[in-house]
Amino acid sequence: MRRIVLMGLVAGLEAWAFPAMADEAVTYAGTLGKIAIIAEFIKPDAGPVRFGRYAYLAKGGDIPLHLTAAKSGLQIAEEAPCRAETCLGKDDVPLSKAVIGAHWTLDGRIGQPSLKGSWRADKGKTSLPIVLAIKGTRKARTVEALDYFTFDLADEPDADKDLAVAQWSAEAQPYVAAKMAFALTPGKDISLGKGRYRLDVDSRIGFEYPVVTVLPGADLARLNGLLGRLRAEAEDPAFDCLSQAYLGFDWSPATPVGSNGFDGNHSITVDHLTDRLMGITEGGSFFCGGAHPNNFENHVMIDVEAGRLVRPRDLVKGWVARDFDGNIVDPAAVGVDPDQIVWGPSDELVDYLEAHRQKGDDQMEADCGIPDLIRTNLTAYIKGEDLVFALSDLPHVIFTCTDDVLSLPLKDARPLLSEAGARYFEALD
Repeated sequence: MRRIVLMGLVAGLEAWAFPAMADEAVTYAGTLGKIAIIAEFIKPDAGPVRFGRYAYLAKGGDIPLHLTAAKSGLQIAEEAPCRAETCLGKDDVPLSKAVIGAHWTLDGRIGQPSLKGSWRADKGKTSLPIVLAIKGTRKARTVEALDYFTFDLADEPDADKDLAVAQWSAEAQPYVAAKMAFALTPGKDISLGKGRYRLDVDSRIGFEYPVVTVLPGADLARLNGLLGRLRAEAEDPAFDCLSQAYLGFDWSPATPVGSNGFDGNHSITVDHLTDRLMGITEGGSFFCGGAHPNNFENHVMIDVEAGRLVRPRDLVKGWVARDFDGNIVDPAAVGVDPDQIVWGPSDELVDYLEAHRQKGDDQMEADCGIPDLIRTNLTAYIKGEDLVFALSDLPHVIFTCTDDVLSLPLKDARPLLSEAGARYFEALD
């Protein structure tokens, strides 16, 4: 979940103590001067303090806003980006009140179909018109904590539970959808099997992601719609990182201001493409402050016909659900909390992999603890015409142990595939 800390409010305002509440977040799109922008304002159920964010569409990073209701319309304070000399206080501790860089005045109320007003900066010397039209609404949980407020800007989907990635739809996330309605730079057509795809680039962060251009028998609109939502999920950390240039969006002296976190350390590969199944591998390194970078390698499989994600347990036999004590449980049983379940290979599947995998040298096996990692960090994916078992989601200190455990041609892997999994491959019909 992406949680934004809005600190400081507007100079002179006190921090109001409200309990957690579900507020309505309203998204608008329009122009500031002649520049395209998107904005999201929180419309609370109670209390005088409102929050918001906006972004220049051509840049994508969010800028925090603090809103107060006036007799007619809204007064909005826009934060200025941080520098050490403006946002650090005594003992190098970040200030609790944001530096304001501009002010908005809007006629009307949050939730109206359109809003108009002006943007003023440089102590009023610069003034530009603002014209906004509503794009959609969603619920945002607002929480008072200590002397600042937090609210969830985006409830990102749990891919293990939300197979349709519906939470990234325009209905569920109008602000994110408006941000992603940005013209991508088309990549070159790449042929794979009977299909073709491009790696289109989001020039704002140099981030490429697949778009399928030809795939006989497939609903390309539905497939590319899902790929677009997956792109939004993958890109969100980069825009979040850009937003941390602001105190209200969690700036600190260690924040790499101006970085999108990836800075070119991202790659995407289409491993498999048919009208039944698409496989993608995403890898790279992300750093937006903290102790160390997040190195990652993610494998995504898509049921092309159904328009949903495919999990390893949907593909391979021998994936079992266990509770936190390691006991096998029935995930459909009454009283079993899905949040208390860990999915992983059965003992039989672990034994099979141990018997058939090519082991590394003794030192590497011991340092990484490969047998233990197979039990705790195993995944499965399709690469070309092979079923591949691999280690995934390893912590930073042992990320170098990430590797394929066993690769089998599909015809040899048939006994390991579930009946539903086997139906994804024409060669196994």
